Amino acid sequence: MNTTELQTFFDSIKYNAELDKKDIAHICSLTKTRPNEQKNDFEFDYGMEQTFFIKSFLQYSNAESFFEIGTGRGTSSYAVSLIDNIKKITTVDIIPHGQKKHEAINYKPALVSNADLYDMIKFEQKEKINFQHVDDYMQIVDNNEESFDVCFIDGDHDNKSIILNDFNICMKLLKKPGHIVWDDYDPNQFKVKEVVDEISQKHNLKCELVEFRGHMFGSKTPEKNAGEVIMKINENLR
Repeated sequence: MNTTELQTFFDSIKYNAELDKKDIAHICSLTKTRPNEQKNDFEFDYGMEQTFFIKSFLQYSNAESFFEIGTGRGTSSYAVSLIDNIKKITTVDIIPHGQKKHEAINYKPALVSNADLYDMIKFEQKEKINFQHVDDYMQIVDNNEESFDVCFIDGDHDNKSIILNDFNICMKLLKKPGHIVWDDYDPNQFKVKEVVDEISQKHNLKCELVEFRGHMFGSKTPEKNAGEVIMKINENLR
C-alpha cells in the first residue's frame, strides 16, 4: 500500500486548503469541538484535518454522489455538500437524527440533536444531505443500488463483522469503478486495518494510505502509518 503525507496528497491533486478554512471552521465549530472552559474562540486542532481530506478527495474525483456510514455530527457531509459538483449525499448513523445528546458548540456544553445542528449550519447546500438511520439500510440499498461515486466508512471501528457488513453495504451502493474511503486505518488500534488488508489482498485492490492527524493542526507529533485509506474498486468486483 502506498503511504502519503497529507500535504503531499494535497499537492498531488492541486488542492489549496487555505481556500476552505473559513467554511470548514464554521462546520467544525459546531460539530467537532468538545467542552473546554479554557477556550472561547474556535481554532483548528489535531484530527480536524480529516474534513479537509474528505472534501479535497471528493472534489478531485469529480464525484456527484456521496454515501457515508457514521454521520457523527455531520462534519464530513456538510463539507462535501459545499462542492458544486455534488448532487446527492446520504449519511447513516446508529443514533436517530432527532435524538438529543450532550455535545459542545464552539467548546460550550450543549444538549442538541443532529437536527438542531442542521438548523445552525449556515450553508444552503446542506439541503443536499439525506440523514438516515441504520434501520433504513434495506430501503437505502433498494432505492440506490450502484448510485454513489464515493462511499466513506467511518462507523464501528472495533467489531470486525460490523466493519465487513459496512463494506458489503457500500459495495451494493457504489458505482463500479468507484472508491471507498476508510477512516482510522491504524496498526495500533481498531480492527479497520485488518479488514482493509484482507479485502485489498483478496481482490488485489489498489489502496493509498493518507496520513493526516497533526499534519496541519495541533501540537502533537504528526501521526505516521495511520489515517485514511482510499480504496479503488474495480469495475469487475461485485
